[in-house]
Amino acid sequence: AVVGAFIIRYDQLTDNFFKGFILLQCANVTFACGQVYYRDTSKKMPHIAHHAFGYFFLGACLINLIAFVALGNKTRVPDLLVSAGVATTASTWLALIFVSVIATGLGQFLWCVGAKKVAGGTLAVMNNAVIPIGIIVNLIFWNKPTNYVSLTIGASIMLGALLLNFY
Repeated sequence: AVVGAFIIRYDQLTDNFFKGFILLQCANVTFACGQVYYRDTSKKMPHIAHHAFGYFFLGACLINLIAFVALGNKTRVPDLLVSAGVATTASTWLALIFVSVIATGLGQFLWCVGAKKVAGGTLAVMNNAVIPIGIIVNLIFWNKPTNYVSLTIGASIMLGALLLNFY
């Protein structure tokens, strides 16, 4: 799955490419650890499984908040939105809060519920599947240019990894 993601995202070998790719894989490992821990914890203590999820989400929020305070450029946030063509109104900030807290929290909760029903290898592949899925969504909704060859080869490798997981 990692090789497939690498092929899909490969553009040219630069420091930024490697930094971004390594950062994405570190995020995938972090997510996988939390998902497997949640799955294992919920099997041992099914009566508290749904309640325990909140701690995972709060931990992720805390880590992101600390990282943003320590490393983020707070003055750039509105500038980045404006340069992307988004007006920085109160409703924009409410939408960002909704997407980051409600939609992401609910999405991660449902993902973890599904994680209890699949093998660890499936989780590993699906954590990397965000790359081709994101590219396909960008292609369908925003008609973003895509390298179809690398997308097809990389997604095929990921599909092969998923099938390999079942045998």
